[in-house]
Amino acid sequence: MDLKIINKRDNPLLSRIEIEAEANFSNEPTPKKEDIKKKIVSSEKADEKLVVVKYINGSFGAGKAKVSVYIYSSEDELKAVEPTKKDKKAKEAAPKSEGAEAPKKEAKAEEKPAEEKKEEPKAEKPAEGKKEESK
Repeated sequence: MDLKIINKRDNPLLSRIEIEAEANFSNEPTPKKEDIKKKIVSSEKADEKLVVVKYINGSFGAGKAKVSVYIYSSEDELKAVEPTKKDKKAKEAAPKSEGAEAPKKEAKAEEKPAEEKKEEPKAEKPAEGKKEESK
């Protein structure tokens, strides 16, 4: 994979350097963010913790992708500007309050008999196609 920097500009307001690059990869899958990050770190001599790959837009069948990368000046600036990712494991590990869930289960249990009462068997209607013969 080759990485060619197309545009590089300094953004002092957000304390970062914004890089637009083109990744050329023929007969290979689209590069992952980690691969792009390693290439940028080696070419720009930046700290790996301060580099954020925003997106990789690939063109189908072309073997090229447009890449956007931000290099921040400090970890504090990075944390202040970049949104935090929510971990799935953290959500699952969080303790759930049992008091809040118990009424919901009881309410569902009460609804089921009410639904069963609503569903009564329908009376069969006589078939219209058959006529009784009276003699």
